[in-house]
Amino acid sequence: MLGDFDSVQDEIIFLRQYSDITLRSIEVSSDALLERLFLAETSQRNLLSLRLLSDLSESAQRLMAVFNALTKRTVSVAKTLTYSLPQPNEWDIFCTNVIEIAPETLIQKMSIDERAFESASELSSILDLPRHKKLIQLHDNGNPNVFIDNASPSTIHLHNYSQDEEPFTMSINLSEEIIVAIADTTGQFVRLARDFLLTHIEIREESSQKP
Repeated sequence: MLGDFDSVQDEIIFLRQYSDITLRSIEVSSDALLERLFLAETSQRNLLSLRLLSDLSESAQRLMAVFNALTKRTVSVAKTLTYSLPQPNEWDIFCTNVIEIAPETLIQKMSIDERAFESASELSSILDLPRHKKLIQLHDNGNPNVFIDNASPSTIHLHNYSQDEEPFTMSINLSEEIIVAIADTTGQFVRLARDFLLTHIEIREESSQKP
């Protein structure tokens, strides 16, 4: 049963599927949306862009979830990843824990090894990570409401409330550059999360095979 990991093998199976399905599906969705988006009419492009934003928000939360699972270890990594996604207010802590932190330190925090050095270095160099908090907040209580000004149809205005009834708003001009950047960032977050997780899996497999 999901969440009951009676053996190392059960845990590894779950973690591989988390990487190959839960994480990878976000990137596949984002890539497919981007491919279709540039062939769509303006009205449909806005709708597809909304799905891209949702994928970006989830990819950020999944990256944070993987990092938290690898660093905290209060229960098994697999068990932690079955819990609810981290809350938006945890994003600030995540950013503080990774931005401009030495890759060696990040690897040590996650209890993985140099196989993930390049990804750790890449994560620590993403200086604009904090700006994604608003997008996570907007999607934390379901997809946000959307308003489009006919005078500027490429700009969408997002509005939602947190579960504590705190309002959040954001306006985004969906130029081609921004749309591509959204998809690229989603892919980056997924790739980093998968690399950290797969490194952990390899270490677990190697450890379980030792006599």
